[in-house]
Amino acid sequence: KIELNKNLVNYSEFYYEELLGILKKYLHQNNWLYVKEAKEISPDIEKTVPVFKRILLELSILFPDLKRGIVKKNSVIKFKSPLDIDMERILAKKSHHFEKNDLNRNSLLLSILKSLLKGIIEHIRKNRLDRNGFQQLQVDMYFIVQLCYEMVAIDDESLIIGFYFEMIQNAGEMCAEV
Repeated sequence: KIELNKNLVNYSEFYYEELLGILKKYLHQNNWLYVKEAKEISPDIEKTVPVFKRILLELSILFPDLKRGIVKKNSVIKFKSPLDIDMERILAKKSHHFEKNDLNRNSLLLSILKSLLKGIIEHIRKNRLDRNGFQQLQVDMYFIVQLCYEMVAIDDESLIIGFYFEMIQNAGEMCAEV
């Protein structure tokens, strides 16, 4: 069991590194101070979709009793009070990569997503943005977070929402014009 847990942790770290590698390239190759108006999702962001699909396929093979793919849900963004938003952001900040000793499909998927979203937040903090760059980042991060939101269990949806609001707040703080 210990060997299996190590392998699952390594699996989680592998996909975290692969996804974050794609997103780091995206976050650092753009000059965020001279971005054109946001009209569509960046092609670099679309490169993450096959990786997310591969994760879901592999998890359904590893945990055949819990098959669950992407479930179409409503938007991540719901009308919430500022207190609710702050509570979700705090929950996201305080979360750990592995919450439980028992590694199952949900905890493994959530560990990949939490690591990824925390990594994105750290890299967002390293960029200066203009208004268009901020809007493009909002569009692209919404796409990523919506994908994550549709993959997780209902119990973990608020955590994903908290990460989104944390990303947007950090991007807003790095924006010269907002």
